[in-house]
Amino acid sequence: MYKDEDYEKKKNYSDLKKIGQKDIGFLSIFEAEKEIPFKIKRIYYIYQVPKGVKRGMHAHIKLEQALWCPYGEIEIILYNGKKKTKYILNSPEKILYVGSGIWRDMFWIKENSVLCVAASEYYNESDYIRDYNDYLKMYNVGYWKPAKRNSEKNKEKQKPDNITLKKKIKEFRKENRLRALSIKEVLKV
Repeated sequence: MYKDEDYEKKKNYSDLKKIGQKDIGFLSIFEAEKEIPFKIKRIYYIYQVPKGVKRGMHAHIKLEQALWCPYGEIEIILYNGKKKTKYILNSPEKILYVGSGIWRDMFWIKENSVLCVAASEYYNESDYIRDYNDYLKMYNVGYWKPAKRNSEKNKEKQKPDNITLKKKIKEFRKENRLRALSIKEVLKV
């Protein structure tokens, strides 16, 4: 972690375990539900991207991700609805956690950089929010508000149940008159 960065930045950006020696090379590892706070259901990578290309430009309703760059340099800009934070991934021993409800833009700084992603869910197009204005509207109506954690009852229910999600989606559609999302699609596991 970096001591000169603010708390929000530090809790998302960390060093991976590093094993080895300079003369024989190194191994960096992370494990699901230890260094990253979710079970991994999918891993993919983006490569052969020309320098200067912008990718990402979306958020996820439910999906969480861990990003790392084993080769090259990629700038990641995360927006949580209030604040934008910039990260540089340029080492195979750095990892960046991106939770649900976070808008991301990714810029390839070096030619042919490789971005690897571990995801908490299988691919589901309905989990993507690709329109920035839709994202802001969902954020502003409190779609990703964290549960209060001060009571035992709330500790058990940190994520909303299906009834709560259905109610939020219905309210969101009614208030914002956006493209209708299928509740089945949003609630798919």
